[in-house]
Amino acid sequence: MSNMETGTQQDAPVIAALGAAAAIGLGSEAFVASKPVQVKKKGVRVVEGKEIPWNLFSPKAPYEGSCVSKETITSKTPLVNWETCHVIMDHGGKVPYIEGQSIGVIAPGPDKKGETPAKIRLYSIASSAPGDDESSKTVSLVVKRVVEVAGRGWCEYSNVEKGKDLEFPDAEKVYRGVCSSHICDLNAGDDVLITGPTGAEMLLPEDPEANMIFMATGTGIAPFRSHLRNLFHDKVSKGKFNGCAWLFLGVPYSESLLYDEEWKEMQAEFPDQFRYDYAISSEEKSEKNKINGEMWVQHKMMEYGEDLWQLVKDPKTHIYMCGLKGMESGFAECFQEKVEAEGMVYTEFLKGMKKAKRSPTKNSSSARLARPGQTGDAISVSFETLSYVQSVGGPPKRVAPEFDQLAFRQSKVIRYENMGLLRLAWVTFVILVFGGTQEDHFSPALASDDECLGAPSEACHLNALQRRVLKVPNASNSSGVAASVPPLPTPPPVPSSSSVLPTTTPQAPEATEPVANTTGPLPAGPATTPPPVSVCLAGQEIPFSNRKPGNECVASKLGDECSYQCNEGYIAVGRHVCQTIVIQNQVWKDKSFFGGNCWRLCAATSGPCPAGQVPLRVNTTDDLGPCMQTLCKTEDDAFKNLARGNYEVWRRSRNDYSGCYTDHIDLDTGKAKLGSSDTTGMGLIMECVAHSMGWISDQDLLERVNLTLSSYANIPPPAKAGMSWNFTRGPKGWVPRYFEESTGALLAEAGDKVDGVWSVMSTGLFYVGVMFVQTYVLNHWVRRSDTTGMIARLTEKLMDMVDWHSMLCLQAFASPDVVEGYNGTGIPMLMNNKGLCTGISWPEADGYYPFTEEITAAWLADRRVCGHRGQENCSMPAIHTMWNKVVGRALHPNLEIFGHPLLSDWSSYVVQIPYYTTHPVNSFPAFQKMFKDGWLADWADYNSSVFYGGSDRYGMGAGPDIMWCSGKDYNADMYTNNTAKGDCRTWSPEAVAGWLPASPEVIKGHLLSMMANGESVLPVPGTDYHILWRKAMVDPGKNWSNYVTLIDLSTELLGLSIIWLGADWYRNNTNHFTSSRGYIPEVPI
Repeated sequence: MSNMETGTQQDAPVIAALGAAAAIGLGSEAFVASKPVQVKKKGVRVVEGKEIPWNLFSPKAPYEGSCVSKETITSKTPLVNWETCHVIMDHGGKVPYIEGQSIGVIAPGPDKKGETPAKIRLYSIASSAPGDDESSKTVSLVVKRVVEVAGRGWCEYSNVEKGKDLEFPDAEKVYRGVCSSHICDLNAGDDVLITGPTGAEMLLPEDPEANMIFMATGTGIAPFRSHLRNLFHDKVSKGKFNGCAWLFLGVPYSESLLYDEEWKEMQAEFPDQFRYDYAISSEEKSEKNKINGEMWVQHKMMEYGEDLWQLVKDPKTHIYMCGLKGMESGFAECFQEKVEAEGMVYTEFLKGMKKAKRSPTKNSSSARLARPGQTGDAISVSFETLSYVQSVGGPPKRVAPEFDQLAFRQSKVIRYENMGLLRLAWVTFVILVFGGTQEDHFSPALASDDECLGAPSEACHLNALQRRVLKVPNASNSSGVAASVPPLPTPPPVPSSSSVLPTTTPQAPEATEPVANTTGPLPAGPATTPPPVSVCLAGQEIPFSNRKPGNECVASKLGDECSYQCNEGYIAVGRHVCQTIVIQNQVWKDKSFFGGNCWRLCAATSGPCPAGQVPLRVNTTDDLGPCMQTLCKTEDDAFKNLARGNYEVWRRSRNDYSGCYTDHIDLDTGKAKLGSSDTTGMGLIMECVAHSMGWISDQDLLERVNLTLSSYANIPPPAKAGMSWNFTRGPKGWVPRYFEESTGALLAEAGDKVDGVWSVMSTGLFYVGVMFVQTYVLNHWVRRSDTTGMIARLTEKLMDMVDWHSMLCLQAFASPDVVEGYNGTGIPMLMNNKGLCTGISWPEADGYYPFTEEITAAWLADRRVCGHRGQENCSMPAIHTMWNKVVGRALHPNLEIFGHPLLSDWSSYVVQIPYYTTHPVNSFPAFQKMFKDGWLADWADYNSSVFYGGSDRYGMGAGPDIMWCSGKDYNADMYTNNTAKGDCRTWSPEAVAGWLPASPEVIKGHLLSMMANGESVLPVPGTDYHILWRKAMVDPGKNWSNYVTLIDLSTELLGLSIIWLGADWYRNNTNHFTSSRGYIPEVPI
């Protein structure tokens, strides 16, 4: 009998039995996921009185399905097994399943034992019962491609001939998982052998009012995607669920996040029912993690301690875990103290949850490692009962010390769903306790990582990531991660951007208070032996903290960090680190603890914010002296307060007579000086932002931009007593960088009059603002009024005033002389009346230009000279060649910091301003990747030993600086891994805001931390608004920051605006050169 015939005969009884089992919302208190009873029918198993499909197809008679599609859904990371694939398979409706089950896949082989076909591998299903296409004929899997490489972690076996692996041709040994490679190599139409379905371990309760907490790491997300699509996506079931679901996902790198957009879309559609957050272990730091300080899932959960605790106590809440072993012990980490604080015994509390069939150890837990077909109750076993010791000259040995004997005696079986890297330790523990082989104990989800299946336990050694997690030395560090990427401190706990669940839950004070970073537990009580001698003796005490005489900070080496707790009524700001600080090549602090402070809260506002609100703190004074005033706002209102404060600064910097914007403003005096083409271009965009945000009316927008554009077209403003306007351009139409804002008179950078020098860079920055206004107006009011038509014509007139053919210098490389007829390749910063350039950007050795903000001018020149439709040949081929070599830099970065490639090692605005103003930079995939790398590099640099910053103290920016420290009153910071170049350790939160499109939720958390500690919060005088502005770690009390440079502040409002307008708002309003406007479409890179 064929497979198809077998499936056909079994279809009817199975499909008829599925309705009740698959539905949620029958109002029953029954818990579906319980021990299965004896099979009543072939292909059906009865679970809690419900029939579910069961082993319709066996390994001996699998279903012959086919691949519909395969997509790699992760990006490359330093890990060799970085690739995770989402695969959709067609089962023709013959393999029905319900959410939470698994299927098997049989690879052609050979496997490690040489068997063909290979042994079956089971995978948790990642799609809901109707399938991703909701046809009930497909099933989806999420599979990590298993790769082991000698020298990049442990590699016992090799199934690739030496030198033949395309990715690792020089490796001595390479092993590629047989089944995972088979699945990840599938193409549409390829045959695939499917078995199952099976599994009753991860089914949901039937109660439509139930709440779920899902905890996953890596591909452990599979069963939860199945459930969440059923609850919040599928047409047949969406809207029937009335409870709350909360998902926590842990991955090693942000490139490894799985289905991130799906979760965000669900969260946006169901903000009161679905919450989502993630822990990125290699990019985030947690003081709660005493093993290696990385952010794991349980530590991310601790940031929502009170909200989660209220949910856990709810009798309708069920808890599910799938992934790394640490999540189980992490559950106790999160909640044991809270249980005991309410007068309960933790073990008794767990028993109560178990009895109610909702505990993390009763079919809703990571503790679900079952032998196939075995039944019985499951209870909690601490995963910390397994540890590692390092043997001299050999690999780490596994040790299983004593565990909870009482709990073990009550247990018949331990079930554990695990798809993570550390699963081997737990498997070994189970073997020691229960006997048998590894394979006996694999559940479907566990078997999805198949590198150790069929191998003896001693062959399953730690890979590179496991060694790093457990602090085991690596013989090889070819990935460079552990050695080069500094640990990233944990953002102070802040409320999620999601709605609070449940809404009536009081918020714990610590959920909004900044805390100091720690690297270990606080020292014990008074020592009975002489205290150790510290490397750093200065700064061992921190005023107003527990670090006082008898409990001083102690360091065994430079770089040791001292944890501290501030007294009641104070907040912790900064990391206290044993370090030597060099400023301007001179030692400023020699082997001294430095960086941590306790700042007093103003007495009138020292209490915690109410539930659902976050603190925004600002430096002020009360009767007792300097203090931090706490303003409590909703998260959205806090961000809008900053955004509106930014726009108010822009309004005050605008000259009312000419409509032009100034270079800087002193907020204390209100004086705004030095007209600037750079800031005027950005100011035009800020007016569009203000209009979209509803801060100004249609008429306000049109009148304001019309005045600004007219002044640059040298159309005099309306007559005003004692005022006249005469704006000067160069012979080729290039504009000056600086001018007198109320007359248009040309100025040099120092404020003196100068003749004949024009700024190509400033022309680019001004004109991307001009084009932004044109596109914004056309997108909103095309053919709507005479005024909008006039603005569109005025912008075209302004564009025609520049001879874009003259973009390149007329002198040869490295020559000061103009060469007759020479096209040139140099992009100038400045150009005189004769075409002689200064500040020239030449192509580098690899043929590509260094990335600068002059990409704005280069883009406009290429489009205006070479981009018109119907143009057979570019009238200036050198311009188009130049442009290709400018954008090509994104594919060929030649700078790097802490493992992250960079477009530029200058201040972040060099990359950020083009992102918001230049369509290729915000739309081409290569630039988008480099933009995110820029953020990661910025974050990593400040968390390194160069700065010892943190998630609330970073941002590579520019602006005012401390004269005694840097020798300048203005400085553009640069990326550096040289501790002698940190100087003032100035950090710029406006730069952090500018990175928001790279990772909105993470960066919002960082900005909330900055608002909470108040260090960089600056009030806008005469209003209730605020901005975030530059600060120096070496002198945090110095109040030098009321002097604001507008071009540097610009990225704060540009970034914040995407919270409400979205990044596509900038893509749409920078898309000027379209086919409908007569241009050849740009080719993405």
